[in-house]
Amino acid sequence: MQGDPKQGALQICMKYLSKNGCTGIGEPGKCISSKRAHFRPSELPDVVKDYIVKKFGDLAHEFADLRILGSRLHIHYQRNFLFHLSRRHLLE
Repeated sequence: MQGDPKQGALQICMKYLSKNGCTGIGEPGKCISSKRAHFRPSELPDVVKDYIVKKFGDLAHEFADLRILGSRLHIHYQRNFLFHLSRRHLLE
């Protein structure tokens, strides 16, 4: 998904940032998906935060202080995010 923070080639696991957390694959710090990573981003686009809130309830307490980028800064992120989200939904 374009617009969300990355660590190398891996996108951040949004479930990891949520209050639900990501259970991973039984190894601490590992995501269930090989395409995503668990890490603390320095900032988060508001469209990504909104998705986490809508899908998983809210950000985890330890990520509540993340700097949130306003939509004015990433209008194209939102378009790409929604495109990739709808495309991913069609593939599921």
